[in-house]
Parts: sequence; C-alpha cells; structure tokens
Amino acid sequence: MRIGFVYSDIIQIVNRSHSDLQNLDVDDHSQYALRTIMTADGDMIYRSGGAWIRLAKAAAGKVLISGDAPSWGLPVDLAISGQAQGDIIYCNGTNWVRLAAGTSGQYLKTQGSAANPVWSTFIASPSIFVASDDLLASADTEEYTDSLTYELKKAITIPGGGTIRVKFDLRIQNSDNAAYGRVYHNGVAIGTEQVCTSMEYVTYSEDISGFYPGDSVQLYVHRQSETPPASAFCRNFRFYGAVTTDFTVTNQ
Repeated sequence: MRIGFVYSDIIQIVNRSHSDLQNLDVDDHSQYALRTIMTADGDMIYRSGGAWIRLAKAAAGKVLISGDAPSWGLPVDLAISGQAQGDIIYCNGTNWVRLAAGTSGQYLKTQGSAANPVWSTFIASPSIFVASDDLLASADTEEYTDSLTYELKKAITIPGGGTIRVKFDLRIQNSDNAAYGRVYHNGVAIGTEQVCTSMEYVTYSEDISGFYPGDSVQLYVHRQSETPPASAFCRNFRFYGAVTTDFTVTNQ
C-alpha cells in the first residue's frame, strides 16, 4: 500500500509504504488524513481537539492570528518605532513608515501615486473681493462662435477669493436664432444661462461667489441652431469689485 503525504511549504512530500512508517499501530491512519485535509495551494493545518483541521488560504494582505483556533485577519495592534498620538502610517513603496503628526491646522496633502504624503499649510487669500462697480479686470475683444454646444471664448485668472460682479455682452447675427452665454468656474458652469436674440449687444451682469486664488473664471458661448445661419458674438468680459484685506482682531 502506498501513501501520499500532501503538505504545504513546511512539510515534505514523501511516498512510502505503510510498513516504513515508524511508531504507528497498524490501524493508526492519522497522518494519512493530511492528504484529504489540505486540498488547495496555500492551505494550512492546525491541531484542535485531537484532530487536524484545515485553514483555507485567505485573501491577499491578511495575517495569521494565533489562538485556540487560529484565523486570518487584519493587524489590530500595529506598532511602529516612535509612534505617538496623531501620527499617520503610510507605505513608502517598500515599507510601512510613520509620518509624525503635523501642527494644528495643517492638512494631509497627497503628492500622487509615486510620492509620499506630507503635511501642508493652507495659504489663505491675501485679499477678498466684494462685488461693486469698480472695474478689476477685463477681456474686451470681440469673439464669435458657430458651435451648437458651449465653447470657451474668454478666461481670466483671479488672484483672490470672495464675490465678483461678472459682466459680459452677447449678440446674435440673426434675430431668428439665439446666442447663449454662461460663466464657468474652472471648467464647471456656475453662472445663470443667458439667452440673447438681439442683433445689438446686450449686457448681462451677475454677482458670483466661491472663488479662490488662482481660479479661472471663464465665459462659454454657443448659438442655438444651424438655421437660420447666424454666429453668436461676445465681448467685454469684465470683473468688478472692491478689494478688502482680512483682519484679525484680538480683544485683550
């Protein structure tokens, strides 16, 4: 009779006759059970209540947790040298490492998939805009489009945050058609859609808030239809507002 012992990496695969086994009674087949217990690559076995029990392999990343009946799980008591309250643990591409807690008010900044995260300090706007009739910036050149969907025609980058009064002019080449114009914020529609059927320029004005330093405020335009033939025109994309400064007041 030939017996096959099926083990994982720590158990040798042997093929021997029943009479070669040492210290076994004729009817002692406990070692033979390993053949049917370990049925898949990655299986493990443990002893429980006098019997060998199969522990099926776990999903990638799980660890073996010791106990009367060992099991797969996630680490619950992860410790790393120098750890302290507020620390962050991240992978540097090779090992799990510690990022010490930042200072109060900082935020965790990712630097992409090939770089490590860092603590960073939010840079507040040095100035805040408040809507008014004072001209701040303008892009006055006349532009036109024959597009049936919104097309970027003008853009202005702002140096501060707050609320800005945005104005622009629209007209259509044929009054049986229509020109559409709308203010966008970093490529996302934010202003009210304006529709013009006049062949003479009409000025539209709207106070818009929610801007931050470096944001792009844009004017998108399109015409309503291909017939009758008519281009949509725009001009005088202008920002109005008053510049204020943040004040910090401390009562002593």
